[in-house]
Parts: sequence; C-alpha cells; structure tokens
Amino acid sequence: FFKYMVHHREIFESHYGRNAVFSKFESVLDDGAFLNTPDWAALQKTISGIFPGQEERYLLSMKMAYFQANRQQPEFIAAATDYIKGYAGNDGDLLNEIAWSFYEWVDDPKALKQAVKWAQKSVKLQSEYHNNDTLAALYAKLGQKSKAMKAGQKAIELAKATGQDYQMTQELLDKL
Repeated sequence: FFKYMVHHREIFESHYGRNAVFSKFESVLDDGAFLNTPDWAALQKTISGIFPGQEERYLLSMKMAYFQANRQQPEFIAAATDYIKGYAGNDGDLLNEIAWSFYEWVDDPKALKQAVKWAQKSVKLQSEYHNNDTLAALYAKLGQKSKAMKAGQKAIELAKATGQDYQMTQELLDKL
C-alpha cells in the first residue's frame, strides 16, 4: 500500500491534503526504521522519492529517533548535532526538544554542555516556560546549581504569567 500511495501521491493529496499525506509518509518511514537495523541508503532513496531535496533532513530525523530508541548515545549525539547544524539552528522549539532529549538520557558532559547552548539559543529566540525549564534541568544535571536556580525561577515566573503548571520545575528547585 505504501508504494501505491507514493506513486499516487497527487490523488491522496487532493483528498486528504498535502500535510496529512506527508505526515502519513513520515509515520510509515519512522515505523519502518524501527523494525530492524535500517538500511540507511535504501531509506534515503525512498525518502528522495517522497521528499525531494529534503532527504538528509528526514534521514537525520529518523536516525535521531532510531538511535535514541535503541540507546545508542554516541550515534544519537552525532545525528542530533548534524540535524541542528543543518536544519534546526534557528527553530527554538526544535532546539528545545533536542536539548530536552539530551537532558533525559545523555550522560556525556561535553554533549550536555552543547545541549545547554541549544537551550540558551532557544530561550534567546523566544523565552518561554518550557525552554527555561529545559535550561534549568540541564544546568542542574551538570551540577551548575546557581544557573539552574536562576533559569528555574525564570521558568516558574513565565509559567505563573501564562497559567501553566510548574510543579516539576519547583521540585527541581527544591532538590537544589
């Protein structure tokens, strides 16, 4: 069915819309990447037929997801770094999302310091509760308590102003 959908993309797009069809393609490709050790070259060829000119972006995104799911930290770190350099350097939400992934399961101090830079840039692009919270969590993981406190307090201040739940940030600050 997937090959049929790819070859008849225009028909599906006219019925469901381009974004819905692309989302389905991404979902199928992501699912396929997790079945076995992916054949990255074959996936890149498939992606080029669906997302011409965007093969590397989608492939790096899939690699990040695959390596994270399979607990392959060095490979995840490399794919995430390449993805940010090429595609997410000015997207505050993506910078924050990847920085949070580093907080959750990366232990390498050098990589965590890079994630701090991404979180700082996310905050600089648009200071919101979620990215200040990420920055606080990363600082705490690196043992930088005063910076964690400052970022955490800023996150809580922003959460209060927008009516967001900040319990987890408060718990982080209480631990510090």
